[in-house]
Amino acid sequence: MWEFCVETDKKNINLINYISERIADTIASIDGVQSVITLGNTSSLAIGCEQKYKKQIEGALRVVLCDTICEKMKFDFLKKHINLIINEEKLFDAFVKVYTYFDSELERKIVLRSLFFSKKLVLESFFHFRLQSLQKKWEEMCNLTNCNSTLFLQSETFIELLKFLISNLESRSDCLVLDLADGCRLYEEKNNKIFALQNFEIDDDINIVTSMIELCPNKIKIISGGQNSEIISLLGELFYGRVEIIR
Repeated sequence: MWEFCVETDKKNINLINYISERIADTIASIDGVQSVITLGNTSSLAIGCEQKYKKQIEGALRVVLCDTICEKMKFDFLKKHINLIINEEKLFDAFVKVYTYFDSELERKIVLRSLFFSKKLVLESFFHFRLQSLQKKWEEMCNLTNCNSTLFLQSETFIELLKFLISNLESRSDCLVLDLADGCRLYEEKNNKIFALQNFEIDDDINIVTSMIELCPNKIKIISGGQNSEIISLLGELFYGRVEIIR
């Protein structure tokens, strides 16, 4: 029996839940087991499988742990250390989300080089002690942004900056469909088929915008249902030239 444990501070249990959800199908496919446990100030994910499936689980974990650090933990780090006072929270979150994906390939290589499996990995300790170069890089990003905050905070300049950053992100999907006619549902269109991704509250602009940035599509179709909502205008501006509105 092969066993492995990922630990984090209880306040970051969202990271444990994210890892658990991402590897659930792989665990199920080889009849493995996993369990999320919180004891005291520590939350952990315990994983177990037959020894012959060790390499398969390790491969899945390498991808998921890399995403956890380079996307989830980086977003939280940047949001905590960037000191831009922006009236619209959704624009600040959009800015941080875009920043999260810059240099992502290089950063993933840094994480993968440092990632080894023993019995346990503590996310915070791994980041602070094994990924010091990555932490320094993120600190430099924050310092550069904070030093240029006056320029960034000019509203027109800030929107143009966001548009420029988004236009330079690597595409992660071909076409997304945002259906506002029936609640607020997000789909991915691939090979002439539609796949459900996520449901939002109709006024949840922050999560809608950040999800779009995370998936970074070549094209966005918005089924407006006759609405002229603010989110339609914002997506049209941020993803200029990529949005088709279906009335």
